[in-house]
Amino acid sequence: MMPCRTGALLVAAALLAPAGVHAQDREAALFDKPLASETVPPGTGAHPIGEITCTWYRDFMVRETDTDTPGPGAAMRIPVSAAAGRPTCGAAPPAEAIQLTKGDYSLLGRKGPFLLFAATDPNGAVPFNVLAAGDGRRLYSDGMDATDGLRAVTLEHDALHLRFLRAVNGSCSIVQDGAGCWAKMAREGMIGPALAASPPPVQVCAAAYRKAGMPATAADDPSVITYEVDMTLDLSGRQQVLSRGPVGCEPMP
Repeated sequence: MMPCRTGALLVAAALLAPAGVHAQDREAALFDKPLASETVPPGTGAHPIGEITCTWYRDFMVRETDTDTPGPGAAMRIPVSAAAGRPTCGAAPPAEAIQLTKGDYSLLGRKGPFLLFAATDPNGAVPFNVLAAGDGRRLYSDGMDATDGLRAVTLEHDALHLRFLRAVNGSCSIVQDGAGCWAKMAREGMIGPALAASPPPVQVCAAAYRKAGMPATAADDPSVITYEVDMTLDLSGRQQVLSRGPVGCEPMP
């Protein structure tokens, strides 16, 4: 369980930089550096919503509430104008604020005209969303591995280029029912046709379950399937996705 938004941020920072580099440095390499950030401690009475975290960019502020809990509130986009000045973090959001998430997601960062949010308390795969920074439209949703996460976040001619280890929460166990479970995942749309045509990773899953110290009686625990994804996404939502690399497997936590 991730006790606060820091957990989700660390997922995105994983493996981008050599060991020993602080998480903040890895995050800076992934995303645009904000102008400023602030955390307002939980208050009482008129301020019952818990901790507030604000991240300012040149043209807007992202305001997140209850960021000291595993289930933060809905994030909001608040415009920044030269006339009005920088919005105050602890104040109530203005009427022009745009809701970006429905809660349980925290800001990973901004890359040009894109915002990325990840689930703060996932089970298995970590769901994440890519939004249009200008109006909050959701452009793309996927899941990434909890320990590997995003490997690269770059811009190419105003399109977002992501490399990450995709993770898919299966509804069955490859260890218990290899071919049957693999076919079930394909029918449910959890794995694409190209991947479904390959043999089920029975031995890979069995080794992963053993490494996790799971007894034979836990062989029916659902499998989390992982594989590399290299994709580009533009502001219209058009995407080009390339899946590659070996298929990995983990038991559902």
